[in-house]
Amino acid sequence: MFDFPITDKIDDLFNIVPIPMLLVTKDELQVVRLNQAAAKFLDITDGADPIKLLTDIFDTEHEEYIAWVHCLQGNDIPETELSMQRREQQLTVIVYAAQIDFAGTPHLLLSLIDSTEKYSRIKLLEQLAARDDMTGLLNRRAFRESLESTLLKSKEEESEFLLAFMDLDDLKKVNDTYGHREGDWYIKTFTSLLRKALRKTDIAGRVGGDEFAVIFTQCSRHYAEQTIWRLQQQVETIASSLDKPFIMGVSIGLIAIESWMETDADSLLSIADDAMYKQKSRHCRQKVRSIDKIRWGR
Repeated sequence: MFDFPITDKIDDLFNIVPIPMLLVTKDELQVVRLNQAAAKFLDITDGADPIKLLTDIFDTEHEEYIAWVHCLQGNDIPETELSMQRREQQLTVIVYAAQIDFAGTPHLLLSLIDSTEKYSRIKLLEQLAARDDMTGLLNRRAFRESLESTLLKSKEEESEFLLAFMDLDDLKKVNDTYGHREGDWYIKTFTSLLRKALRKTDIAGRVGGDEFAVIFTQCSRHYAEQTIWRLQQQVETIASSLDKPFIMGVSIGLIAIESWMETDADSLLSIADDAMYKQKSRHCRQKVRSIDKIRWGR
């Protein structure tokens, strides 16, 4: 703890420091004063309503803020990252705190560092790391994580969801015979059809070179079957209308997962994969007549 009063000279220094700084009471977290950098950062103009409490600045509903305030009221004065609103923009700031004596009572001197841009870059990198480079769909790792989350939510809400596993027919043959340029076109064309066929709530991923998967939530089994059937028809329509030297098609396995089923994401992908190969072996590219029946142990 810095045990000294804020004199005029220190007050002048406080005002010219280019970092946003606030002086607040320790107990009530009432804002006593702020420097010019803080006024500019918080977009406080002449005639605007004064900031009286820290709750006027930060998003107090976040767990980080609640935990931070609890620490401040003790002897632990940690640095932390908090959320705040400014001009309808969500910001993330790193807050550094030091305890000082002002007018005979303990106060906190806070400095604010805007880290929004850094976190925006981190978020973008995380999003890129979760996406397949060619299709923009979730990659296998990110799709598996989404499947685990959906499975957990299904158990909590006692709800059902459906999983489709898809394989582009003869993609390896297309690559080997006609080159990867044609193979890439095949993948991108199918991806475009897949995106158009799905709702915003459906989750799609590329889980292998020629393999795709979709999680259908909050829909009937009939809806999922019809969506798959239309997708298969669209692929075949494009294949028949274009002068391509190869045949296009997609084999799809569809399974339903109920909340009582004891399973995990890897097992579900394996079961849906097996269902897809059953369809492929039957040379069935028409409408999915029924969801594969799977024996589950209770």
